[in-house]
Amino acid sequence: MKKQIVIIGIIAILVCVGFSGCTENNNNANNNNTSNTTNNNNTTIPNNNPSQFVGDWELRVLGSTFPWSFHNDSTLWIASSNGTMYNMGTWAVNNNRLWLYNNTVCYMYVLSDNGNTLTLNVTGDDYGHLRNIILIKEGTQTSFIMNLYLDTNKITVVTVDPITKYKWSDIDIHFIEPLARYQVFYANDTPIDTVNQTSGAGGTAVSVGDYILISPLSYTGNLTIYLRYKPTNTILGTYTIPV
Repeated sequence: MKKQIVIIGIIAILVCVGFSGCTENNNNANNNNTSNTTNNNNTTIPNNNPSQFVGDWELRVLGSTFPWSFHNDSTLWIASSNGTMYNMGTWAVNNNRLWLYNNTVCYMYVLSDNGNTLTLNVTGDDYGHLRNIILIKEGTQTSFIMNLYLDTNKITVVTVDPITKYKWSDIDIHFIEPLARYQVFYANDTPIDTVNQTSGAGGTAVSVGDYILISPLSYTGNLTIYLRYKPTNTILGTYTIPV
């Protein structure tokens, strides 16, 4: 069932994703720093360097912008709907994970778009906080792309930027497991492209209600799927699906 999550004055339907991991408590915030490492696609490999988070970010949801500020003193400040900033506790990096709200919620993270886009996916219990978050570095032109909702073996587009016309052919869908497969459909269950393909979708725009159907075939265990917007190398989400 879809979750409606309240974020300080606004209700946004976001991705409900189940992850495992982050079983160790974070007792030493921002220790054992390593250098910032990127691959050829300008996507940061997760590491324990806190400096990559420090600064002002924006959560862009349904046409509204909510400032987030990661301070050098390890405090996290988030704005309410009226613009007032509130201290939401501490933040820290440990074991290549980002811990928020006084080390209570653990997130897997990916930095993309030359460090201007921060994608967070919760692992374990969310304690009522957002499970999937996309933050944009303040002052950059990168726009929020879409919200996706995971339900068993289907990922559905819940909201999409009404100004920019995103195309399915610009969405890269990748599995870690070689036996899994997917297919993209319109909301009326008509296929948009063939199995394991989006390049053939041409100029077909991403629309609310479109979905990705995932077929694990003979694979047993957890499937891991990555969605990436190719023009800006923005990570849309990383999802773990038990089969």
